[in-house]
Amino acid sequence: MNTAARVGMSWALGGLALLALAGCGASSEGAGPEPGADDTGPPAGSEIQPGVGIVAGGVEVALGDARAAIEERLGPAPRSRDVDLLGVRLEYPELGLTLGLAGPGPEDPVTALELAAPFEGLTAEGVGIGSTEEEVSELCAGTIRDPFQGSWWCPEAGLVFQWEDSLVARITLVGSGPRR
Repeated sequence: MNTAARVGMSWALGGLALLALAGCGASSEGAGPEPGADDTGPPAGSEIQPGVGIVAGGVEVALGDARAAIEERLGPAPRSRDVDLLGVRLEYPELGLTLGLAGPGPEDPVTALELAAPFEGLTAEGVGIGSTEEEVSELCAGTIRDPFQGSWWCPEAGLVFQWEDSLVARITLVGSGPRR
C-alpha cells in the first residue's frame, strides 16, 4: 500500500469524529430529468460517487485531485491544519466538506473526503447523511462494523460511515473502492 493510500485509510479509519462538512465529485450539470423520469436521486448539483469523489452545488472534488486544483474551484479553505502523520485537513464548513491531503504542497493529492451536514448529496442508491443502518446495509453487503469506533467500513465502495442516534452523521470516501 502506497503512502497516499495509507494516509487515506488511516485518516478514515482513525475515527476522526470531529471532522465535518461536504461536497464534490463528477458534474451533473445540464442533466435534468426527462418528463416522467424518477426524480428520487440526489438533489441537483450534489452527489456522492463512492471511491471517486463528490459534487456539491455543481463543484467537483475527486480523490487524487491536487490541492491547487481544489483551491482553484472552491477557494482557500476557511480552516486548514496539519494533522501530523495524517497529512493536512482543509475544511469547508459551509459545504459540509473536509478534505484529507497527503501533505501541505500545492500538488499533494486528496486522500479522503469527509462529508457531514449540511451536505445533502446521495449515492446512486440513495444513501447519504441521515440514512439508516438498513439503507447502508443494502449498499454495502461486505460492511465491516467497528462498534468501538462507532463506524462501519464498506471496502467495496471505499466508504466509512459514522453514526449518531442510529443515523449516518459522517461519510468518509477513501480510494479503495471501485470506480463508478
